[in-house]
Amino acid sequence: RCAVPGGVLRRDQWLEIDRLADAVADGRLRLTTRQGVQYHVVHKGELRELVAGVNSSLLTTLGACGDVVRNVMACPLPHPERSAVLEPLLAAIVTRFRPQTESYWELWVDGERAVSAERPDAASPIDDVEPIYGAAYLPRKFKIAIAWPGDNCVDVYTNDVGIVPTLSEGTTGELTGFVVLAGGGMGMSHGRPDDIYPLLAQPVAWVPPGDVVEVVEAIVTTQRDHGNREDRSRARLKYLLE
Repeated sequence: RCAVPGGVLRRDQWLEIDRLADAVADGRLRLTTRQGVQYHVVHKGELRELVAGVNSSLLTTLGACGDVVRNVMACPLPHPERSAVLEPLLAAIVTRFRPQTESYWELWVDGERAVSAERPDAASPIDDVEPIYGAAYLPRKFKIAIAWPGDNCVDVYTNDVGIVPTLSEGTTGELTGFVVLAGGGMGMSHGRPDDIYPLLAQPVAWVPPGDVVEVVEAIVTTQRDHGNREDRSRARLKYLLE
């Protein structure tokens, strides 16, 4: 999987990931409902070439799957007013929650990192310990989406954390803060109707613009420390909040 934060791809990025589909996969790209890209029928011997090629396009497979914060979604409409609000927050969230492991670069791209916006201090060495995920990562995958007032193009209520800007004129105007929603998830397992069920996220806070990433981190680390690690079917944030 290839993460595409906010669902925005440049022309050169699209051409490169399309080339890789022909070179090392089955010639097709799957565009997902979470603004990611999937490759299929990739042979083990060609996996390194694929990951390195994705990285060279300034995209990444790091954090695109696994028990971490997955690809962060946002309304992709190319509108200057929206972009001015959503893009800085999107970049800050991606930087904060992308795994920091150095082994990814050593294994797949010879230690060379092409992806931008990995973290603010990318030139500085970091500890082997993940600052967000700790030693055991999260109990399950964790989904975050950023919507726009009046335009739920990312289905924000179905995410573990949803973020919606509040504006001075309702759907336009100056940014005043963000509503943070938590606990959404549509997944359910068959045969367990009594304790496995879909839920919509609920508002948990309104925060000023400078505090939203810290609030999201508090939610993610609460799930890390208290989420259910014994039963993966009940390991999502929605069950912890319930």
